[in-house]
Amino acid sequence: MEGQNAPQPNSLRWDHSAEEIVSLTDELIKDQTAIIESVINLEGARSFKNTIEPIAKFEYDCGKIGNNMQFYKHMSTSKELRDASLAASKKLDDFGIELWMRYDFFQAMKQYKDASVESKEWDTLDAESQRFVDRILRDFDRNGMQFPEEKRQQIKTLLTQISDLERDCSNNINNDKTKCEF
Repeated sequence: MEGQNAPQPNSLRWDHSAEEIVSLTDELIKDQTAIIESVINLEGARSFKNTIEPIAKFEYDCGKIGNNMQFYKHMSTSKELRDASLAASKKLDDFGIELWMRYDFFQAMKQYKDASVESKEWDTLDAESQRFVDRILRDFDRNGMQFPEEKRQQIKTLLTQISDLERDCSNNINNDKTKCEF
């Protein structure tokens, strides 16, 4: 993904309030939903620039901001921050599951790949860019996009349950006060 190798300043902060965690998470979800909707509803020919680059930026921003908001649940001594971070984690997990189970999003990515192969744009992409697209499609396949709607809903329900259980387990471990004395 050419042009993305420029050094980025470290934007991690550890001084957020609980309210900021909630508002930044909501803002991230709102902004990222708009990006995905614009890619899905794109009129005209799909290209790497108008289809894949926004997804790459989306993944970068989600990782950068989302991980920062979720890290508090693991390291903060403030219960208020841990709880806000846990709530942010739930919102982001639910958003991610919902997003990567969207059939229209899958179709947009598949349309791009098919069109780029046909137009020979695919051959001009570097290996990293091709791998990025292939990984997106692979992840959609792993989420069951090849199955009928009913089966996809079952998969989505299972993914949500797994996510909730993982989060609850992690939270229980983080809040455990058990001591082993020797």
